[in-house]
Amino acid sequence: MVKKKTSIPLDDTPDVAQALGRLAGHWNVVELHLQGFFELLTLLDQRRGQAIFRSIISVSVRLDVLRRLIPISFVPEDLQKRMLNVLDEVQQLNKQRNEHMHAVWAAADPSTDVFRLSTMPPRPQLKKPSPLGVQLSADQVKAVVDAMAELSASLAELEFELAALPRGRPQRPDLTTA
Repeated sequence: MVKKKTSIPLDDTPDVAQALGRLAGHWNVVELHLQGFFELLTLLDQRRGQAIFRSIISVSVRLDVLRRLIPISFVPEDLQKRMLNVLDEVQQLNKQRNEHMHAVWAAADPSTDVFRLSTMPPRPQLKKPSPLGVQLSADQVKAVVDAMAELSASLAELEFELAALPRGRPQRPDLTTA
């Protein structure tokens, strides 16, 4: 008995499929650095930080938590600004990642391209509806991968800079001497 298999357009467009695989891999590195930010900002060890951070499933909620922690942390103001700016970049690239990784793909012409069909629900805050499908080449997906790789490098640099800072619980003012 021959088993039937479903074929999808990505089976016939290996360059696009490879770019999507790389996108998923690079995103894991981004999340690892975000977890590092969380551990350092909360003064938690890796095991505890990972347990808490990974229990937050939503990337937007993770970013919101980090945005709230940064201003109340031991981080100097100039580094705070750079960290907040890079979190904005993460948010933008996460949107693109979601559009690619949660899409249904359809064949396009030329045969090296694919249509990315949105499976994301419509957003009520949008004034005009987004297109149902977008034709993409492997190079267009690779451009997002390259942006993700650059973002990972920026996150790594900031994480190393953050890790090098002196840490400790903030000193409470001595209220006994007024």
